[in-house]
Amino acid sequence: MAEAPHNVVLLRHTLPDGSSHIDLFIDDLPTSDAGLLSIQLSTDPRRLHGDQRLVGRLIGRHRRHYLNYQGPLDPDPDGQARGDVCRIAMGRLIDQKEGPHQTHLTIQWISPDAFTQALCLQEHGQEEVEITLEGC
Repeated sequence: MAEAPHNVVLLRHTLPDGSSHIDLFIDDLPTSDAGLLSIQLSTDPRRLHGDQRLVGRLIGRHRRHYLNYQGPLDPDPDGQARGDVCRIAMGRLIDQKEGPHQTHLTIQWISPDAFTQALCLQEHGQEEVEITLEGC
């Protein structure tokens, strides 16, 4: 069981070319300097149902700054624009259980719609993660 609720946020990341994806940020280690668990997704995980699977990419830990930030991103080290981010949902991590290459999360989404969602994150390699609804 998570010691206390930790923040979760979904951001729509719009790139300079107009394409976009969803970034899921989870404050799973709030007492650590490790930053946020960060997963790039093609679609919103709140829309999962039944036995659907969503494949994402682990994008390295990000600063907690992204839990509250919306707007343009700083350029990359080469000076290239990286687009901007806009929050589409926020919630709280209310339970987390770790297993070998697998994490079970219970998220209480609080905006824009309130509901609780149990997810299973299965790691495949160093960057790929598969997300399913718990119990599927």
